Amino acid sequence: MANSKTDLGSISFAAFFSTFSYGGWQVISSLMEETKNPARDLPRAVYITFFIVMTVYILTNVAFFTVLSPTELLRSDAVAVLFMQNFYGPLTPVITILVGLCCIGVLNASIMGHSRVLFAGARNGHFPSIFGTLQTTFLTPWAAILAITFLALFLLFSGGLVLFIEYIQVFSIIMTLMVLSALLYLRRYRPEMKRPYK
Repeated sequence: MANSKTDLGSISFAAFFSTFSYGGWQVISSLMEETKNPARDLPRAVYITFFIVMTVYILTNVAFFTVLSPTELLRSDAVAVLFMQNFYGPLTPVITILVGLCCIGVLNASIMGHSRVLFAGARNGHFPSIFGTLQTTFLTPWAAILAITFLALFLLFSGGLVLFIEYIQVFSIIMTLMVLSALLYLRRYRPEMKRPYK
């Protein structure tokens, strides 16, 4: 596209922000303790959701580029709303509601998954024991859920959306690299460790 920046810094910056769209796939492994057969269920969940998400992403982008010009895409703060206004105006409120529902789904999965990490850490003695307590009726890790919720609210109101994405992505990339490094280390130097699923 004309006037596109193709230097390494701009491409790196774009790649950094695009990883936000694909974040969250690792949360599913945090919830595997809740399943009866993680060795069977985790690969199924990963492959099925990966196929669904990639299909939806590709079809969404094809639809956007079919209806909108590249200039409109770059200048819009709400591409889905602009798409629906140009495609079929009366359905614009519907697309707004659907985007909101997607956000609620992501928020729910993130709070559930990340609170399980905090809960497991507390149970293993890495965090204060309060985060390892369960609510008596529903057996949910209430303290961990509240901690993650308050952390998310703090980050949400501490700056704009771009700043929020920067916080999350830097942390996410560092944590992913640490987890992958630990995985490779443990596979090589501690092959005898029990692993419910690989």
